[in-house]
Amino acid sequence: MTSRRAEANLEDGTSAQRVRARKSLGQNFLVDGVVARQILDALPENPNALVEIGAGTGTMTKGLARAYGHVAAVELDSRLIDMLRHEVRALVNVRVVAGDALKVDIASLLPAPYAVFGNIPYYITGALIPRLLALAPGPEWIAVVVQLEVAQRLSAEPGGWSLATLAVRAFASAELMLRVPARAFDPVPKVDSALLMLRPGPAATFADESFFDFARAVFQERRKKLPNAVANASGHDVDRGREVVRRAGIDEMRRPQTLDLEEWGSLYKSFQEAGA
Repeated sequence: MTSRRAEANLEDGTSAQRVRARKSLGQNFLVDGVVARQILDALPENPNALVEIGAGTGTMTKGLARAYGHVAAVELDSRLIDMLRHEVRALVNVRVVAGDALKVDIASLLPAPYAVFGNIPYYITGALIPRLLALAPGPEWIAVVVQLEVAQRLSAEPGGWSLATLAVRAFASAELMLRVPARAFDPVPKVDSALLMLRPGPAATFADESFFDFARAVFQERRKKLPNAVANASGHDVDRGREVVRRAGIDEMRRPQTLDLEEWGSLYKSFQEAGA
């Protein structure tokens, strides 16, 4: 099978160098053609429809258009819309969408099945990923270029989980696919990035608002052993916290960041049963 890297024939994003990045929009244009090809090759070949978030000057858009049958390229910056349309003018399978990815009805841009790719500003990561995971119909996969530290945290094995990790893993698997060096962008950010792959699946049955209120309280005491951390969610009653942990069958010497998704479900069920 011919690789997308060969088919796409991507070039360095020289167009980006004609546009001054807007700090207010968190813009870092991908300008390294080699890295763009590596990202493209890391993406699954299916489904045949893809929504690109933060298309910018089209560095990735043209390659995506050659790899997928239908592409909807979403861009917020009004300065870039005409440039982007010019860059993809010969690609009849690309639709340029002017709008904010935090507001656009992404699930309606292309018929299902579809996927999502985006080189997204660091500052919207925390808001955008939950929104993408909540889309209906949902994408088959979501691949986003995010800050390396964020990608590492969201894809971490139990032992390095945070509340953000739990909030993602309750709805999707997460894998760090590719490290992206800071030098691949213009302007050059202070930290490296990474390509993070999320594959939405059935949501954990317990993952409702009340559960996350409970988990948030527990994580506030993440440096403490589990009974003391659980006590933070139950009126600081350590005895009750200890009883919740015992009912869940979890070693009370553990700490919140070491629990996997199944253990969180057991802990929350025990919390409810204990009337905490």
